[in-house]
Amino acid sequence: PLGWGFFERPYTWRFNADGSVTETELWCQGEYGLMRSTDGVRSIGYSFGDWDDPSYQEYWGPAPTPRVPAGATFSYSAVGMGMVLGTLNGHATAWNAGEPIDMNPPGASSSTVYAAADGQSVGVAHFGGMSAAIVWGGTSAQAVTNLGTGGSVTAASRGVQVGALGNHASLWAGNSASRVDLHMLLPATFTSSIATGVWLDQTNDEIVVTGAGFKTL
Repeated sequence: PLGWGFFERPYTWRFNADGSVTETELWCQGEYGLMRSTDGVRSIGYSFGDWDDPSYQEYWGPAPTPRVPAGATFSYSAVGMGMVLGTLNGHATAWNAGEPIDMNPPGASSSTVYAAADGQSVGVAHFGGMSAAIVWGGTSAQAVTNLGTGGSVTAASRGVQVGALGNHASLWAGNSASRVDLHMLLPATFTSSIATGVWLDQTNDEIVVTGAGFKTL
């Protein structure tokens, strides 16, 4: 497995089969850096400097690097299904073998893809000023399922998705009717919540969800 984190410079910690750990500092364009996501081969993140110094999107991995047209605005959000995911000129984008694939759903003014796993990509799109929780079938802009208005999807695993609808952490199984309001499982003192990760354990028939809840003191 490969871990990632932030300590002024981006680092990887590779835990080897013999119990040893290989630590590697990665080069970045800015003075400080953060690795955000990896699949063990490709990694993405960003770097920045002090005060008015610019920030940079960073890719570490084999060639080809993600191609970005001159003058375009872009950001990387994750790595999944062997691709780099993010946003290019306001449209959800997957870079496959370095080439950008426009995933913006028809009719959406903007979109972002946050994660991809097991043949699905997930994120958010905006229609008429309202956000919508979105699941893509792979990277096709035409194979889109809207899971609900006023939300976003942050992670997926084996056909299960998590994120938030309104200010409530939510879980879906591919369609809006399957939504489980996870916020209702929290004590009444919690005012809002979001789910940020999910793992479907088919061996033990369990779903593990991670996230955060916010409450009044």
